[in-house]
Amino acid sequence: LEGAASLVERARANAAAHDLVGRASFEVADLWAVGEGPAHPSLQGSWDGVLVDPPRSGVGPLVDALGRIDAPRIVYVSCGP
Repeated sequence: LEGAASLVERARANAAAHDLVGRASFEVADLWAVGEGPAHPSLQGSWDGVLVDPPRSGVGPLVDALGRIDAPRIVYVSCGP
C-alpha cells in the first residue's frame, strides 16, 4: 500500500520491466486510515512478506494493521538506527 498514486504507478511499471507482474502487488490507500477499523482489503489474505518503508515519523496507526497481517515476515525500513 502506498499513499501516493504516482508512486504506485512507478512501482507497477518497475515490476513490469523486471518481469515481476503477478508476484508483487501495489495499491493506493490512505495509510493513516488503514490502522482504523477492519483491515484494508489489500491487507486481507495471506502474504509471503510485507515491506514497510514509513516516513521519519514512523508507522503511526498502521502498526495495529501490521499485527493483523497474515505474513511470516515483515521488513521495516528505518532511516535511523
